[in-house]
Amino acid sequence: MYTAVDNLNIAANIKNEPDKKNKRNRRKKRFVDLASIGFIAFFIVLTIIIWYISAKIGIWLSNQRIVANIVHFPISLARNALTNFQQKRVSNAVSGIINQIPEHIVENGCSNDDDDNCAICLGTHETGDKVRTLLCTHQFHSVCVDEWIKKHNNCPSCRAEVFNIDSHGKAKLNKIEHLNQMPTATENEQQNPDNSITENV
Repeated sequence: MYTAVDNLNIAANIKNEPDKKNKRNRRKKRFVDLASIGFIAFFIVLTIIIWYISAKIGIWLSNQRIVANIVHFPISLARNALTNFQQKRVSNAVSGIINQIPEHIVENGCSNDDDDNCAICLGTHETGDKVRTLLCTHQFHSVCVDEWIKKHNNCPSCRAEVFNIDSHGKAKLNKIEHLNQMPTATENEQQNPDNSITENV
């Protein structure tokens, strides 16, 4: 049976058993705590790595854009300079040519004809309005057609070119081809209009 010493040992073992369980629980808890900290640290490091790589990619892409802009800058600069030069050349030539287009003041007022309407502003030609008549015989308010010609160089109604610019930058009013090339009647046709009809048929 048990001696007193054995009883004391049993009592000591029973007393120590909860300590062993507590140690195991503490070890498990410590392991869970360390695993959680490691897991969180892993994701923090992973986030920093991803951020660093994306920043490097962003810097690389912006450098590529800078390089592309540097390469294309002279081309765009030259294109803009040429466009500006052409616009100034046309503008200088047009300012002198617009004054050569006949201008008159409307005296009769409007008569509800299509010819009495400005195709640019869609307004009618009222008494006292300044009107320009292009070579194609279309009429427009002077203010309207002056701005139109600076931008478009053609008649708003029939699209006939108003002027040409030569290689020296000088503008010349166009002569409407179909008006200049209309056949003229010969003296015989003017005297006998009936004969001209039968001869042509």
